[in-house]
Parts: sequence; C-alpha cells; structure tokens
Amino acid sequence: MIEKDEIKAIHYIEHIRRRPGMYIGRLGNGFDANDGLYVLLKEIIDNSVDEFRAGFGDDIIINFDDNQLTVRDFGRGIDFDRFEHFPERLISTGDKNHIANKTIGLSSLGLITVVSLSSDMTITGYQNGLMKRIATSRGKTVAIDEAIPTEERDGVSISFIPDNLIFGNYSIQEKHIIDLLKQYSVCNPGLRLKFGDMTFHAPDGMKDLLSGIIGSNDSGNLIYIKNERCDIAIAPTDREPGIIKSFVNGHPTESGGTDRYELIDALYAALKSKIPFRLLKTDITSRFNMCINLHIENPIFESGNPRILCSKNLTKDGISIKEYLSQLITGEIKSLYDTHPEAEKAILKALSK
Repeated sequence: MIEKDEIKAIHYIEHIRRRPGMYIGRLGNGFDANDGLYVLLKEIIDNSVDEFRAGFGDDIIINFDDNQLTVRDFGRGIDFDRFEHFPERLISTGDKNHIANKTIGLSSLGLITVVSLSSDMTITGYQNGLMKRIATSRGKTVAIDEAIPTEERDGVSISFIPDNLIFGNYSIQEKHIIDLLKQYSVCNPGLRLKFGDMTFHAPDGMKDLLSGIIGSNDSGNLIYIKNERCDIAIAPTDREPGIIKSFVNGHPTESGGTDRYELIDALYAALKSKIPFRLLKTDITSRFNMCINLHIENPIFESGNPRILCSKNLTKDGISIKEYLSQLITGEIKSLYDTHPEAEKAILKALSK
C-alpha cells in the first residue's frame, strides 16, 4: 500500500521536472547570474549557511569540476533515518512546518528541487564517526550505502550535476559562483567559504562590503551599525550617484523596496536639521554609498520580483522597518556628530558639492 506522503513526494518530483520555472525561475544556459543553475547551488549553500547561523560550522567548501558542483559543510549533518525511503521521506507535515517557520536544518523543498533537477546527485552525511551515502538520478534513488566508520568531521557533502534534459547545453560560469560566494560572505559575518584556492571571509559584513566599494580599508565607513536585526554601513562618496547594496536575510533586493526606501528616508531625516542649507532626498542617493542587510521574520516580496521587499515590519506584530531604521540612524548620527567632528566635516563637504 502506498503511503499518502509517498504520493505527495512523487507529485512534487514530477511537478518540479515538468514546471521547473515555478521553482527556480528562468532556466537559462548558465551565462546569466540569475539562471536557474545558480539557484540550485544557492539552495544547497543556504542549508549550510543555516547551520552556520545556528552556531554549527564556520566553514563551507565549494568545488566545481566538469559540471559537478559540490558543497561540504561542517554542521550537524543529516540524521541517517532520513535516508530511508528517500526522497519520499523529505516531504512530510513536519518538514513543511519546518520550512514555513524558517527553523534551522535541511530545507526539504530546496533539496528536493535540486534532487529533481539533477541527472546525478550524491548526498553524504557524517555524524558521530559514521558516514552514510545516497545516490539519486532525476529524482529517483539509485543506491543507499550502509553506514560505515569515518574520521571525517560531522556535516554534509552534496554533489550534483544539473540535468541537461532540463537545462540543455549549459555552461556553468565560475565568475558567477565567485560573486555568489562573495555575497554570502558579506551577509554572514564570520563565515568562511572556500572555492579552489580562494577564501571569502568578511568578519565585518556590510562594512567590508562598503570598504570594497570605496576601495579602502580605513575608517571611511562613518556610520556602522551591527546587531542581531541589521548590519548597516554608510559613507559619503565623491562619485555620483552613490551606490546602494541591500539585502534581506542575505537575499539581494537591488530592485528597491521598503528596506532601501526607509534607509534613505532615515538618513535624510537625521541629517536634514544638521545641514546649514537646503537638503534634498536626492542628495542622499547621490552623495552616499550605503550597504544594508536586514533580518526580517517571514519577509514578503513583490510577486513577480523577489528582489523588491514589500514587508512593512521587522516581525509580524513588531516595530515597523521605518521606525526601526529612523531610531537607529538618528541615534548614530547624533553620536557621530558628538564624538567625531571630522565626520561632520566629511558629510558636509560631500553634500555641499
């Protein structure tokens, strides 16, 4: 007798393969950074980043060889009982609640998407001195090994080859992988991502990103705020217009949205009374470089464009993004003006040009 969960899992796999665009957006051939090939990689890395954010494992190793992508983390690993009846075991009520609540662990929907759209995939779990491996092809289990002893550290290694039946004659570009890993590093301060002989590590998050934009590692970051809810770095610029880099939970929102608009409004309101001439809101966008990563509970994005934030509040019933950023920036500007006169001069100089 086929269990109800097995029927759901089969439906999911077939549905993903028939309509992959619903799960990964555009398919593409790998030449565009937004192609679905890189979405598959992100789905796997996201699970490893979740482990890092939960305090398990500071390193993630990414390899790329002949269209095969491999992600190895050093988190808690996968419970071996999840390998049984794989991938059917992935789709269950508990897993759906896990995804909806954004708790820590292996995201079932993301993983099953990669399983479904890979011609070959191998998942190896390491736990408590044992390792167990499963191989799949186009959503179906090919082999499950018995658990054997290992000296490897706990964690997970996932290797996959995107299916050419889905993606056609594709070509994965290393430059897009590198850009993706740079993004992960600045959005997850302290995380180390290794790719070949390169290591991406940004212990100061948005401050490191801003330093890269202005081409300096000095104290040019005049405004820097970092706490559990946000990571913000702002500095005046001689170039016009200024550059804005924005993220929500590490997800880029370069098309606009409440995070960007409210940050600009907050900085404008905080400086308006301190500048001895008329200040326009366009002066803020033209004279400042700004980087922000907001941590929002269950963020809402514009339908059709996941790069535009629509959320108004940080949490469901909590403070609004507008009020939160206004309080932060106003307090930071006051402190800056009180303790660093040279910062006041630098801001005035930038805005008076």
